[in-house]
Amino acid sequence: MVRTVNTYLNIRTGSPLTTAPIYNYLSPGDLVEIEEVVIGTSLEGNNIWFQEKATINSLWSGGFESPFEWYIQDFGINELWKYSKGENVTIILIDSGISYCPDLANTAIKKVSMLSDNGEDETGHGTLMASIIAGKGSDIMGTAPQSSIISIKIFSEESSVGGSEASKSNLPNFVKALEYVKKSIDRETTYIVNCSLSVKAGNSEDNDIKRLIEDISTNYKVTFVCAVGNDSGETKDFIPASFTNVISVAGICIRENNTYKRLYESNYWPEITITCLGEFNSSYLKERYASLYRRNGSSHACAYTSGVISILLSYNLKKSKKLKANEVMTFLKTSSFATTNTNKYAYIDNVFSKDLLLKNFLTI
Repeated sequence: MVRTVNTYLNIRTGSPLTTAPIYNYLSPGDLVEIEEVVIGTSLEGNNIWFQEKATINSLWSGGFESPFEWYIQDFGINELWKYSKGENVTIILIDSGISYCPDLANTAIKKVSMLSDNGEDETGHGTLMASIIAGKGSDIMGTAPQSSIISIKIFSEESSVGGSEASKSNLPNFVKALEYVKKSIDRETTYIVNCSLSVKAGNSEDNDIKRLIEDISTNYKVTFVCAVGNDSGETKDFIPASFTNVISVAGICIRENNTYKRLYESNYWPEITITCLGEFNSSYLKERYASLYRRNGSSHACAYTSGVISILLSYNLKKSKKLKANEVMTFLKTSSFATTNTNKYAYIDNVFSKDLLLKNFLTI
C-alpha cells in the first residue's frame, strides 16, 4: 500500500522505536510504499508503525495522511492493534487452499489438502480469505496481520463457493477436514476455525458435521466462525452457520451515503451473530485468477470477523486468560448495533460499532 506523509517524519532504521537510529526524514507530500504494520514506541497514544517496503526502515503511522484503509479505520481495528494483531492465535481456514500472494509472504502458513494434492489454491478464494485475515497491506490489509494460518483445502472448483447446491459435493471433504482438525489440534494452542462452506440442510453428512463441530468447540475450546452463505435465503435453512455453537456471519456492501446495505446474495436473519464487510478487492488476485476471482460474499465477511476474534483472543492470552466460545459470541453481539429495518430482505443485523468494539475489547 502507498501512503502520503503529512508532516516531517523521521525514518528510523532497524526497529520501530524512537531510540532507533535516524536514517533520514520525510517531508509532507512524500509517498511511501508500506510493506507491513508493526507495533513500536507509542507516540501521542499511537504505537502503530509502518515498515517501508524492501528496506529495514520504520515510520510512525501518525505521520501519514489516512494511514489505514477505511474498512480498518471505520470499525476501529487500528485501535485494537495497539494491544494485539493476532499473535499466538492460529486460524484454521477450511477453503480452497492458499497460493503465493504478496500480502501473505511473511505469514506463517501450513497447507493441508483433503484432495490428495499440494494444497495450492486453484480459484483464488482461499488466498483472498487468508489475505483478509492476515494480509500485510501490499494489496489488502488483514484484520489480524500477525495471526498464523492452517489452510485445509476441501474444494478446487470455482462453482463450489457460488451457492449451496454447488457446494454439496464438498461435504465429504468437509467432514474429513473436521476429522483432521480434531485429530491434529493440541489443547495448548488457541484456534479459530473459519468455514466458508454453506450448504442447505438435509444432507447425509449433516449429523456428522454437527457432531464434530460440537465436539471440537466444546472439548477443545475452539471457536468456529461460519459464513451464512450466498443464496439470498434465511440462515436457519443452512449449515453449519445455523448451528447454535458457531458464530454466523453475514455480509454487507461498501458504504453508500454513510449507510451499509446487505450484500444482495448474502443469506439473512434470524440466525446471525454478526454482520461485516463482505467486499474486498485484490488487484493481484484479480489479475491472476481473472474470471474465477470473486470480490464479495459472506465468506469475505467471515474472514474479517475471524481476524477480529483473533485479536481479541490474542490480547486476552497476554493477560493469561483464554476466552471461551460463548464469551466471544457475547463480545460480538454487545459490540454491534442492529438496524430498525424490519424488512428481512434488507435487514442488517449486528453490525460492528467502533465505540462499542473498543470499549468491550478492553473490559471483557
